[in-house]
Amino acid sequence: MKFWKLSILALLSGASLGLGAQELAGSPTLSRIAGLHTLYLGYRENAEPFTYADGKGGVQGYQWELCQQVVQAIKARVPGQEIRVVPVLGSANTRALMLANGMMDLDCGPVANTLIAQKQLAFSVTTYVSSMQVLVRRDAQVAQLGDLNGKTVVSLAGSAGERYLKTANGLKGASLQHLGARSPQEGFALLQAGKAQALVVSDVTAALLLAQAQDRENYRVLGEALAFEPLAMAMRKDDPELKRLVDETLAGLMRSGEAGRIYERWFQSPMPPAGLNLQLPMGDLLRGLLQNPNDQGV
Repeated sequence: MKFWKLSILALLSGASLGLGAQELAGSPTLSRIAGLHTLYLGYRENAEPFTYADGKGGVQGYQWELCQQVVQAIKARVPGQEIRVVPVLGSANTRALMLANGMMDLDCGPVANTLIAQKQLAFSVTTYVSSMQVLVRRDAQVAQLGDLNGKTVVSLAGSAGERYLKTANGLKGASLQHLGARSPQEGFALLQAGKAQALVVSDVTAALLLAQAQDRENYRVLGEALAFEPLAMAMRKDDPELKRLVDETLAGLMRSGEAGRIYERWFQSPMPPAGLNLQLPMGDLLRGLLQNPNDQGV
């Protein structure tokens, strides 16, 4: 997953959605759903806590739960019919094609809303703001980014982590020893073994690693993020009426406080089936977006 530099002001400066009760006329997606009596929802198999397979043939997660509210809104626009909801496994490499050819009607994500991706996809209002973080050993005596000078830092092979380290404020000109890891688990193992003092991963990945670690008290996340990225649901670009319905539904959940309660269930409570608790409080950026929803990309 790529991250872009993004200031707090930039993320919150997207134009607020003008929400209003408007009839959806001429929506190709809604017409197709009505004709097939079926709604195809995309998800990721191992994208906890956003969407993941529960091992019992079902799907769970924060974004999946938000998506179910959208499903109810869609069903209300296609009254008098039984609409079957079919989960469809997708990936970052296949989602655009699957949406274009009708294998998905809505991708419940998580999908990064970037200017590049907007050339192929339409995005809902932001549902989560992901951040690139630095997970450090407490005994490394690293309190801020500048303290990483002379330290060994792990980043995922092929990720943007190393580039952000080189360009981050407080690290310019710093001497870092980089190690590459094939997975977050491999990178964390290097941290646990004392072969590195820091690991660059997303905030959610860091929280997942700590939630599964027996020695989580030996690590902490630095307060300064390297980059931010808005996540959202994705859909075809040729259906503004569907986008309006999705946005109105999500914005209603946000402003009513229900989206915040759903967040607490998945980020600050034990997740089924393993009972992992990410203990990840809502960040200021997302808290602001719940009050002022927008679909600003980066």
